[in-house]
Amino acid sequence: SDAAYKDDVAGFLEYLYSGYFHPQQRPLYANIIETRDPLVWNRYLQFLDGAMLEDFALGWDSYLNPFEWEQHMRMAETAQAQGKYAILVSQGAQNDLARQQFAFASYMLVANGFASFRYADADYYDEAWMYENYRLALGAPLGMRYQEGGAWRRDFENGTVSVDPAWHTAGIELKP
Repeated sequence: SDAAYKDDVAGFLEYLYSGYFHPQQRPLYANIIETRDPLVWNRYLQFLDGAMLEDFALGWDSYLNPFEWEQHMRMAETAQAQGKYAILVSQGAQNDLARQQFAFASYMLVANGFASFRYADADYYDEAWMYENYRLALGAPLGMRYQEGGAWRRDFENGTVSVDPAWHTAGIELKP
C-alpha cells in the first residue's frame, strides 16, 4: 500500500541517518519527488539535512494551482525554519523568461539563508542558465512574505518581489 511504502521510506531514511550519516557528521539530502503531501515531506525531512523540490513553484510541464504553489512555499519555509537546506529547482524552457521570473520570484519570497535555486530543464542539467534577474541587488529581506490581495510580496532593502500564483505573474522591482 501507499502508506506502507511511505513507512518503509521513512524507516530507511532513519536507518541511514541515525546509523551512518549523522554519527559520521556527513550530510544526507534527498530529492523528494514522489509526494505532494507536506506531512510526508516533513516526516522524511526529520531524517535529512536537506531536500530537493525538483518541480518547485511550477510543476514539470505546466503551472501549479495556487493551493499547490502555496504548499511548495510552505515546504521550503518549513525546511529552512528547521535549519534544513531546501534545494529548489524549477523546470522550464530556457527562453521562457516569464516562467523563469515567476519561479525565481517565488524562490525570493521564501529564501531565508538555507535555500538554493535553479531554473532549468531536466534534459539540460549539464548547462548553467544565467538570467539578468539573478544580478539584481535587492539587498537583505526586511521581513517574511505577506499577502496583498491575491498576490504575495516580500520587501527587501532595495526593492520588492511579488508573485500572483493564480495569474502566474511575478515582478521584481528595484527602488529608484
